[in-house]
Amino acid sequence: MTELTYHHRYHLGEALLRADDDAFRDAVVPADTTPDIAAFAAELSPLPPQHIPRIEDDDANYGWPAESVRAKIERDGGDIRFGWRLREWPGVLLTADFHAVWVDPQGALIDITPDVPEGDTSLFLPLPTDAPAAETAQKPPPRYRITHTRPDMSAELAARIARMKPGQRTYEEKRAGKAGKTLQEWLNDKFHPDPLQNLITRFIAACQAFDANLPTLPELVAAEIARIERDLVAGSEQREADDVAAIAAPSHTPIEAEDAAGPPPEPGSPPTAEGDAPADMSADNADDDDVDSEQDKAYDEVWDAIDTIEIWSESRRLCRNAIAVLLPEP
Repeated sequence: MTELTYHHRYHLGEALLRADDDAFRDAVVPADTTPDIAAFAAELSPLPPQHIPRIEDDDANYGWPAESVRAKIERDGGDIRFGWRLREWPGVLLTADFHAVWVDPQGALIDITPDVPEGDTSLFLPLPTDAPAAETAQKPPPRYRITHTRPDMSAELAARIARMKPGQRTYEEKRAGKAGKTLQEWLNDKFHPDPLQNLITRFIAACQAFDANLPTLPELVAAEIARIERDLVAGSEQREADDVAAIAAPSHTPIEAEDAAGPPPEPGSPPTAEGDAPADMSADNADDDDVDSEQDKAYDEVWDAIDTIEIWSESRRLCRNAIAVLLPEP
């Protein structure tokens, strides 16, 4: 598998954060451990979730928390702890992203990776330090849990069932059984449909499709690198052909060449072209130019991957917008 450089992860991480901000812009860091959160957390780890500090760090890349923490450890020491980072879209769903946080030299857990919700804390669900799945070659996909509850129509449904004739009730029970539902569930969906529930289900399906595509990002970058290298080779071959053609063409006479070049500069005169700049000026900017060119090259290599991330995320964004329209006012 292609190894992504820091600059690759930096640019891809920015694109992933934008895409997740579109899909989860209403997400927050849960303030309290509600029964829904406790039940969700119990499915993922035997340990309880805890609020931990979140700080900004130059080494952190969104989407690559483990790599971010390892870079932090190389610079500042400490250790790594795996687990899940929890978010909440109030009244809609909970999400859990497999995550890694920094353990500082004093043993405190600190989240250094950016996230969609604002704030200076994260709700982190640590895994036991001896958990066999704590560090895997491919991190587990995010998990989702619907927290939306549809309006309670039990009284209306009971009254409707009581008014049914025996033959009608038998007919509806058969239809409910074929759909794998109770009679109450069947009639609830039939007479009191909940479009929000269906949209949330579709949103989760779109999220899962997006998540399933993410492991292919290194291959997309590798394909872009290969294309750039082919273009470079083709360009080099073309330049060589042009050079051969120039050598074979008739050249100027020495006098014509001297006239074209102009008279030599007077001693002590200032440089007249960028190529004549003093060596110390070019040396001052050499390191900066190298860094900029490396970043530009990395950005070129991930350009198609960034566009692809936006395409993958379109279904999530559309479902999110539809859900937001149907949500009641807070």
